[in-house]
Amino acid sequence: MSLATVSSGDGLRFISASAYLADKKLENLTIWTNTRVARVILEGKTAVGVETTSGLKGMAKREVILCAGAVDTPKLLLLSGIGPLEELKKHDIEVKHQLEGVGKNLQDHCGVFLAEHMGPKFSSRLGTIMSDQRMNAAREQWTKEKTGPLVTQYASVCMGFVREPKVFESEEFKSLHPNVQGYLRDSTVPSFEIIADGPLVPPTYVFSDCDDGFLSIAVVNMNPQSRGSINLQSSDPEMPPLIDFAFMTYPYDRHILIEGVRHAMQFVKTRTISKYWKSSINVPKGEQEQDIWAFIKDNLTPIWHANGSVIMGKASDKWACVDSDLCILGLQNIRVADLSVCPLTPKSVAQTIPSGEITVNSYFISFTTNSPQYLLTSILENFVRGQ
Repeated sequence: MSLATVSSGDGLRFISASAYLADKKLENLTIWTNTRVARVILEGKTAVGVETTSGLKGMAKREVILCAGAVDTPKLLLLSGIGPLEELKKHDIEVKHQLEGVGKNLQDHCGVFLAEHMGPKFSSRLGTIMSDQRMNAAREQWTKEKTGPLVTQYASVCMGFVREPKVFESEEFKSLHPNVQGYLRDSTVPSFEIIADGPLVPPTYVFSDCDDGFLSIAVVNMNPQSRGSINLQSSDPEMPPLIDFAFMTYPYDRHILIEGVRHAMQFVKTRTISKYWKSSINVPKGEQEQDIWAFIKDNLTPIWHANGSVIMGKASDKWACVDSDLCILGLQNIRVADLSVCPLTPKSVAQTIPSGEITVNSYFISFTTNSPQYLLTSILENFVRGQ
C-alpha cells in the first residue's frame, strides 16, 4: 500500500488537456463544439469523412481516426454500417462492412465501496466539508497560496495492488483456460486492488461531529473474465447505446471480489486502523461468503475504465476489429485510438502515464505496467506522421 501519485501544478490537477494543449495555438486543430457525429462516410471500403446529426460533413485529407471511447466508438461504427450482421439488420442499417467483433468483449474493472465511521484525528477531510469556517479558510488559503486542504485532500488516496496466491487453488481458477491461468499467475499481475481514503459511499450518511472522519475502501477486480457488449437501441444517433458489462458472469470474478472484500475487512481490523474505528457505515453483514456476496450484489459498480469493445487482434481472430497499426480490419483510411482496442483490461489505472518504448517502425506495449491510453495516442501520432 502506498500513496498514489497525482499530477498537479500551481494548486491544480493536471489532466491531458492542461498538460498537452494549454497555452498552445494549434493551427491544425479545429474543434466543433456541441456536435454529434452520426456516421462515418464510406466510399466502398474507404473512409472519407464523417457526417454529423445536423448534416455537416467533415472530409478527411488522409484518415478518419475514431477516439470516442469504449462506449461510443462501437456505437458510431454500428451506425455507420460496420459491425455484426444481425445487429445491423435488426435496426435496418445498411451493411457496409461486416465485422462481428464490433461492440463485443466489453470489459471494465468493477468493484464495491466499503465505508467506516472513524474518530477524531483519523482525517481532516470531514471537518473541511462540514464546517463553513474551515472551508472558507481553505478557499482563502488556496486563493492566496495555491496550497492547503483543497490541494491535498482527495489527492492523497492510498492504493495497493494485491496478489493473492491462494486463489490459484480455487475451483474457479482451475476452470479457466490454461493460457488465462498462466497470465494470472505472473508475478506482476495483481488479483485485486484496494483503494483507501476515497469518496464516501453512500454520500448521504450523516455525521454529528465534524471532528470525526471516515474511511472509504474500494475493492476492485483487476482482471475481469466476464465479457459484455455495446448494442444499439435504434438507428437514431441521438439515442444512447445499450451497455451491458455482464459483470460477475464468470465464477472467477465472483471469487476474486469476495476475497478482496474479505481482505479489506481484515485491513480495518489492523492495529493501525482499528484504534480510530467508531462504527461501520457500509459493509457486509458478516464475514461468511454468502454475506459478502450479498453485499457485492447490492453495491457493485463499474470503475469507469471501460475497454475492449473494438479489440485489436489478428484478422483470423473471431472478434478482432483492428490490427496492430490500429487500422480497422478490411477497411482503408480509418483507425481507432482509444481503449476500446484493448484485448485485455489493463491491470492498473486505465489512463495513466505509460511505460513503453516507441520506435520508428515498431512499438512495445506492456500490460504489466501502467497502461495505454496516452501510449496509444503517441503510437498513433507516429503512424499518422508516416513513421
